[in-house]
Amino acid sequence: MAPKSLPPELLFEFVPFVRAEDAVPNAFSSCRLFHNLLLPRVDKWKEALLMDQSKDQQIAQLKAIIEELKAGKQKAVTDQQSQSSSTASAKSPSKPFKKEVKGRLTFENGCAATYPVSFGEVQRRVESPDRMKISDFLTLFHLRKTGSNSADLRKSIEESEIKIRTEQRQHSEDTCFTFLLEAEAVQLSQDFAKLCDRNYPIKPIANEMTSGESGGESGAKPYSMEELGTVRRFLAEVLDFQEADESPHTPHLQLPIIAVKKKQIGNKVGAGFNRFSLATHGFGGYAFTSVINVLIELVKECEKRTSSTTEGENAEE
Repeated sequence: MAPKSLPPELLFEFVPFVRAEDAVPNAFSSCRLFHNLLLPRVDKWKEALLMDQSKDQQIAQLKAIIEELKAGKQKAVTDQQSQSSSTASAKSPSKPFKKEVKGRLTFENGCAATYPVSFGEVQRRVESPDRMKISDFLTLFHLRKTGSNSADLRKSIEESEIKIRTEQRQHSEDTCFTFLLEAEAVQLSQDFAKLCDRNYPIKPIANEMTSGESGGESGAKPYSMEELGTVRRFLAEVLDFQEADESPHTPHLQLPIIAVKKKQIGNKVGAGFNRFSLATHGFGGYAFTSVINVLIELVKECEKRTSSTTEGENAEE
């Protein structure tokens, strides 16, 4: 009969011996705690010593048992969470599916650069607009189209919980971007931006546009400051749309001085941006932003020259 002076959380039923078979429900043990906590296994039958201990010793021993079992249970939960987190991290979209894949454009100059291909990129390529099959991935990864390569690659993709679509691809829709790696496409767009910044003839174009020597209509007048201001505001709004793009590999422009809240765009615009980014594998957003920036700088240069011309004419008057 259990001592009634023990606190409720430590109520137990005494049995004179400890059974060594299993510390699981319905097994014999020296005591049964009422919070689904059981004594650990013992190596053999042996006499329980709880009856010979004082009440304080019994309480202290049972508290130690509870803490030990709770600690073991907590460790098991922590280990399980850590394992789950590790598994999720291994399949994170940003994690590399393949660490090094040879680029396609770099072979032209004899430089065989390599780029990582993430789980996210594989997932994007099996969806619209690419809808890649195993044979397409073999081409992408520069692997020979053999049965063993196909089986190994299919197993790797399916183990990543990425499902290959079964519908037929329309190869007529393929472009030079179809088999361009995302990292390589982004690198290409960044190089394009550098070339625009360094080489596009902004000042010569602005000079001809503001001097009336652009070869257009005979006697055409240069643009006024009001007209140039309208064009600049229009381009700035287009750039705001581009900044609001949240599709893969968007540029996320560095806005000067203060942070400006992103423009709110509709679902159709967002879906269009996403498809454009997927079709160009990240090249489109960066390249388009580079072109808009060049046009804005061109308008600013025209405004500067038009303003100088206007001030000179006013001074002569």
